Amino acid sequence: MTSKHFLLILCIMGAIRDAVSLNLTTPSVEFRNLSAVPMGCSRDVPSIFYFLCDLNAAWGIILEALAGLGIICSLLLAVIFLALAPSGMRDERKGSLGINFMFLFGVFGLFSLVFAFIIGPNTAVCEVRRFLFGVLFALCFASLVAHSVRLNYLALHNHGPGGGLIFLLATGLFLVEAVINAEWLLITNVRHNLPSAISIGHPCNIDNQDFVTSLVYVMFLILAALIIPCPVLCGHY
Repeated sequence: MTSKHFLLILCIMGAIRDAVSLNLTTPSVEFRNLSAVPMGCSRDVPSIFYFLCDLNAAWGIILEALAGLGIICSLLLAVIFLALAPSGMRDERKGSLGINFMFLFGVFGLFSLVFAFIIGPNTAVCEVRRFLFGVLFALCFASLVAHSVRLNYLALHNHGPGGGLIFLLATGLFLVEAVINAEWLLITNVRHNLPSAISIGHPCNIDNQDFVTSLVYVMFLILAALIIPCPVLCGHY
């Protein structure tokens, strides 16, 4: 189950990466001749949303369709978990209900975040991209790490730890990345508001080094999610 979750996250990462590259390499609609409304868009649609309806830029429509499908699947899985919750409360599966819902919420957020990378950039959109990109991935992988810890405990002691303890572990791992991204966003925004600030402090102008540094903790969670389950998957249990 953990490996399936990991593959799902990697697929989402690839989709968002493609959206980022296409959005950054395609000239923003704010710098185009906005007198011509793209085919498929209404004149009442703001220019930053043109990629969502422009039939000449099919990549935006394809990505939003895939993201919408992912959102629907996440909601369906959440409903299934809710329906199975009463039976799960009577056995050892109850310890994983909290982190399962946390993982589904993170996946739902990642599919929703794709729309923020499709629409045209402005200050608010870029801040959402920067903050939620690492935070949502941290939420998913923190859930997988907590689930891996629970599996190891279950294999060693023949019973799982308390569900509340595992949920607190996942929440603590997730909050570290939330604090890191919040500080990064606040520092760069303050730098941008200084009288001598230059354009590099604007939320839409992200230094590659800063962006990678903000995701170092997420890389640590990915590595932990791969290593921690190994004793259970490859051991003698």
